[in-house]
Parts: sequence; structure tokens; C-alpha cells
Amino acid sequence: MKSQEIETAVFISQGKKDIVIPPEVGHQLFDFFRVYAQSATYHEYDVGHGITMETARDAYEWTTTLKLGKESLN
Repeated sequence: MKSQEIETAVFISQGKKDIVIPPEVGHQLFDFFRVYAQSATYHEYDVGHGITMETARDAYEWTTTLKLGKESLN
């Protein structure tokens, strides 16, 4: 696979206390997508496995940025 071959932006949200998908897996996914996707964004939250209002807000802001064409490569 070539660098930035995946032609999409990726948003990863990870719970620091997640026992279903441990933070190490989230870090590995981010490392992969940072190399192979057009853009990768990683957010970590002080929760277990789930979505909080903060997660939803961050995802909404990320999609809004994409729609405006202002997403920068990380």
C-alpha cells in the first residue's frame, strides 16, 4: 500500500478506559491511517467504551471542517 492511498479522511475517537477496544489499538489505527489515509484525526476521552457529548461535538466539528474544505493533513 502506498502512502495516502486511502482517499478519505478518518476520525478516530478512543476512550482512555476502554476495555473493549484498548487505547493501544486506537493508537495503532491512528498510526496506520496517518500514513495511508488522506487525513487522520485522533481524539482520546477520559471514558470507557462509548460515545459522550464531547465525542459527538468533536465529530460534528470535524465533519463541518471537512464540508468547508478546511481539513488539514495531520
